[in-house]
This record gives sequence, structure tokens and C-alpha cells, in this order.
Amino acid sequence: MMGAGLGAAAVGALPGPAGGAAADAPAAARVAVLAYEGQWPRVLCAYLRRAYGLALEVTVVATPDEARERVRRASLRGPAGDGGRASAVDVVTVGLEEVAAWRAEGLLAPLPLSPPAAVAEAVVAHGGAERGGPLWLAPMTLGFDVAFGLGAPGAALLGRPAPEAAVPSWSVLGDPAVQGGLTLEPDAAVWIALRLVDPDGSRLARAEGDADAARSLFRAVDETLAAWRREVAALWTDTATFLTAVARDGVVAGAAWDVLIRRLARHPRAERPNMDSHGDFEFGRSALNPTDRAESRSKSAPPRWFRFRAIGASAPAAVARVPREGAPAWMDGLAMPQGAPHPVAARRLIAVMAAPPMQAAWASAADAIPADRAAWSLMAASERAWAERVLVADGGLGRLMFRPALHGPAAQRFADSRDRFEYP
Repeated sequence: MMGAGLGAAAVGALPGPAGGAAADAPAAARVAVLAYEGQWPRVLCAYLRRAYGLALEVTVVATPDEARERVRRASLRGPAGDGGRASAVDVVTVGLEEVAAWRAEGLLAPLPLSPPAAVAEAVVAHGGAERGGPLWLAPMTLGFDVAFGLGAPGAALLGRPAPEAAVPSWSVLGDPAVQGGLTLEPDAAVWIALRLVDPDGSRLARAEGDADAARSLFRAVDETLAAWRREVAALWTDTATFLTAVARDGVVAGAAWDVLIRRLARHPRAERPNMDSHGDFEFGRSALNPTDRAESRSKSAPPRWFRFRAIGASAPAAVARVPREGAPAWMDGLAMPQGAPHPVAARRLIAVMAAPPMQAAWASAADAIPADRAAWSLMAASERAWAERVLVADGGLGRLMFRPALHGPAAQRFADSRDRFEYP
């Protein structure tokens, strides 16, 4: 999810409402928000109160499961705080892969908004909106995996952005040119292998309800992963281990979160984590990446914070592509729980945050890419250029594969394949 990092200067550049600031209103409208650590920094809350008359009362949770349980308990009868019912919530952050489960339990209320055109199909496909009907999740940020190559060998492996026919396959990760110079994150590796052996997702759909189908599918996945594992120079699982991996000699190519490759582009010098420090990046960026938070949430652990310092010689430039089979992607957005105590203020807050200026500032704080392309023009120039090159000029946006939530035998087989890859 989103990390802290929205500075006063960024907030000061944001516009107020068209009708003028709401600071003279008799009282600000209360909005009870369920959030992850650092998602709503105080400077942003102060701006929303001053400019829009919205007074946020933020409760922090650590995992998506905790967020859903709190919203579920808020729908119970009885006094809050008695061990049963939780205090009601107006706005909550929900991942695209989770929204169908929230809706299935009747936990979300519709919103009078439309999804951004660039991601509308994905939002509908995952249950975040009805086609031509209500919206249940207002998309805010997106993230995705890219294939990347370092230096001249990596550039030769992936090629440069070109017409569709020249888009590389994920199978280049097994190219002899890699020669033991591969770095991968285990969870992403399984998703990528799934795209290679099951391009249309039909086998994965069957595997959710059929143990034999799951066994057959993930046997093929394991065969692909075994070939890659022999070429791995280092595995990574978060920002710290990724930056350590690419600082090693011999790493040629791999797969990485977009935020990590964009960081390499911003800071060409190699970076190494100082595991004893706690705080913000010395480069002035958010201390916590949304993907680091997602990784720690998946293990019900508190988010980890790192400080990085530049070391060594300049790192080689990274070429990034979204391969032709598609790349695993994820999206976070804002939703309003059913029975929100302040629905008018909740809808207003979501509408304000979904507007391009606020979405761009929100995404910048998270070191993420806005879900709405209308907000891209408000990104930092280098970030905008990277997104336009990889997602538009090279057609990567149309090849993103937003990850589904896995159930049944498929979920267990996925976890088993990931563990075998990480601990052969």
C-alpha cells in the first residue's frame, strides 16, 4: 500500500475546491478512515480539513485481513468496544484482488464515480465495478512486475521498445546469455511461470476447484521454475534484498517491481541497505514502499523500514519491458463500507482523492504510478517519462495482468511452488 512521504511543499501546490476553501465552515465533516501505517500523513489530513472541510480520524491496521475483520465487526449489533462490534468505518483502502470477497460479504457500498478508462476493464473484471453501473472501488495507484536487463547484456536480451512483434517473452529469462546472472522474487516468479504455461488463465480457473488440475498445472510451473532456479545469482523478497542483489557482480536480468526499476533510474549509483537504521531514505523518498508493505502484510508482520546509502561505482542502466505474455500487476483503491456513519463525507473524500491532482500527490507519496492516466501529467518529469515509455510507447499498459485472489487447491499449490523455488 502507500507509504508516508507527502511533504508540505507537495500539499501546498495542490488546489482547493472550485468554490473556495472550506476553512470557514462551522465544523469540519468527520470521516472515520481505516488505513495502513503512513498512508494518511498529518500534512495531508491538515490540507483536507483546511481545503475541503474533511476531518479525518485515522485508525491504523497492519493487514488486509485485519481491515476486513474490523469492517465486518462494525456491522454487528451491540456497543462498540465490547469485544464484538468495532467502531464504524467510512473509508478503507482495498486491493483490487480483494474487492470481490468484500462485496460477496456485503461489506461495501456503491460509489457515484466511474473508474479511469485505462484500468476500467480490469476493475470490472475483478468486481470493483459493474459495467455501466456502480463503482465499488475507486482506483488510486497501480504497480506491476517488469522484466529488466542491466547494462549492454541486459539491453541486448530485452531489446528496446518497438512494435508489438518485437516485444520479448518472459522466456528470455532462461536465455543462455543470462549465464547464472538472474534475480527473481519467488512470488512473482510463480506468477510469471503461470503466464508461460497457462496464457489465458483457463487452467488456473479449473485448478481452483479441481485438485488434479491444480497438481498438473503447478507441475508444469515447477518445471519452468527449476530451469530458472539454476541461473539465479540471488533471490530477493523486498526493497533491501533487491538492491543488494543488483549491486552484486554478474546480475544480468530478472523481474522486479516497477518502483524498484524506477529507483535505479533515479539513482544510478548502487544502493545498499543499512539494516540498523530506521527512518526515511537519504534520497528523500518514502521510507516504506507499497510493495514492501504488501509483502509484510501477507505474512501478518509489521512493515519493515530501511535506510539506504549510495556506495560503489555507478550501476549499469536498466532496460525495462512488460513481456508479451503480460506481467503480474496490482491496484489499490478507496472504498466505502456498507453502513458508513458519514456517507456524504465519505463519498466526498473519495471523490476528492480520486481527482487527478490529489491522486498524483498520493501516488508520489507512495512512490507509485497513478491509476488514472489523467494524473500522469502531474507526475515528476522523470517518473512520467518512464511510465510513458514502458506503459504507453511500448504498449505495456495493455499487457498488465491484474492478479486474481487464489482459492482452493490452486492457492495451496501456488504456495508450495513458491516455497520450492525459494528453498530448493
